[in-house]
Amino acid sequence: MKISLIAPIILLISAHCIWAQKIELSVFDAVSKGPIPEGKALVIYDNPYSPDRYGEQTKYTDKEGKTEFSGIGKLGASLRVSKAGYYGFGVQNAKDFRFSSGELEGGVEKTVELRPMIEPTALYAKLTQPRRYAPEAETSIPVLSEWCGYDFEIGNWVAPHGDGKTADILIMFEREFIDFEKTRTPIEVRREAVEGKYKRLGKKFTEEAFRLEAGLWDLSFKVAFPGEKEGLMRVENQFNEHSAFGCRTKLMKKATCPTTATRLKAINTYSVEKTSGSS
Repeated sequence: MKISLIAPIILLISAHCIWAQKIELSVFDAVSKGPIPEGKALVIYDNPYSPDRYGEQTKYTDKEGKTEFSGIGKLGASLRVSKAGYYGFGVQNAKDFRFSSGELEGGVEKTVELRPMIEPTALYAKLTQPRRYAPEAETSIPVLSEWCGYDFEIGNWVAPHGDGKTADILIMFEREFIDFEKTRTPIEVRREAVEGKYKRLGKKFTEEAFRLEAGLWDLSFKVAFPGEKEGLMRVENQFNEHSAFGCRTKLMKKATCPTTATRLKAINTYSVEKTSGSS
């Protein structure tokens, strides 16, 4: 009787050892290239034949920045890595990292580099929706043909055009009227239609307003930055898409969604690096 009871257990253990999919993980500092000990790693094996379906395993890296997992992921497995003082991998709002079932066959080795946080400065999320979504968020360039400063933190133009205190960016907008757009409708009929529209809206009708509605314009939009080594820099291809430091696309989609009242809280947890000599 003992042999008959032990045999199924031995068979079960043997089957697991044969089919188990091993993940060998190494975690390093993206700057120093040294190992990161005590890094928290989470692997989720996706197995629809398991009673739990998702087999979660949490382990910590050793002094050499290594750890390993063993499980069965018939549909693949997800990996997340985090450590205090570093931008996480596959966590927060970063893109998920996932091994396919094919990649897991025979085991897989994965190296993850975490970027250290260096003098992080909190970012601010401001609504800039069209008027139909958020009337209080609409803004327009206060004057033409002059540099106007905008304060990102306060979310307004700097004095004398608004409540802003520090100009983070300078904007100049210029326009020159060319001619009225050519249509089959006589110009006077179009003028009467626009004038009627302004009257219904309770706005003052002017010839300039009519030109803006029915005219062709030569437009110029210029951007400048007041501080030394300040400007725009394309970085979308310089950061790991699974890193919390490089998840701008997902945040941008959230920030531009009309229903962001509760979602903006997530954005405020992110930071931007300010380092000496950066531009």
